[in-house]
Amino acid sequence: MGKKAASKIDFAAGDFVVQAKSYSRKETEMLATGLTAGLRNLIQNCGRSQNQIARDTHIPQPVLSRFVNGSSLRIETTAVLLDYFGLEIQPKATARR
Repeated sequence: MGKKAASKIDFAAGDFVVQAKSYSRKETEMLATGLTAGLRNLIQNCGRSQNQIARDTHIPQPVLSRFVNGSSLRIETTAVLLDYFGLEIQPKATARR
């Protein structure tokens, strides 16, 4: 799953909008099916080892391994991974009354 040319895609995911600045629509839709599942999928299929991701993000590799195998992540760790993969989450805009 390689990075694409800089194109911004917004895709709704529950109460949030996933903004992917450099991923294809298909990759962004994958994230929208569930942020946790999407992050697990990115970690497993990004072409980098957990050790490399750990070195790049300063997240201990055992934390990544436990997450990939079903454990949860702290919000701070999730934010680091979202940034690493070039993603951000924003609240959905609500309709004005």
